[in-house]
Amino acid sequence: MLGSLRVKRPHITQHIIQPGNNRQPCFALEQGFTTYLNYLQGYSKQSNLDVSV
Repeated sequence: MLGSLRVKRPHITQHIIQPGNNRQPCFALEQGFTTYLNYLQGYSKQSNLDVSV
């Protein structure tokens, strides 16, 4: 089943979360989390997006 459609508008803040299955942690090791943040930083710069945590 597909999730609900989201409205995308320029210059509007988007709130995005990524929970684990059954509330389990998304990353088993700190290295995985660090790698994820590095990818997020690179792609956000390429797309001219601001990311706040």
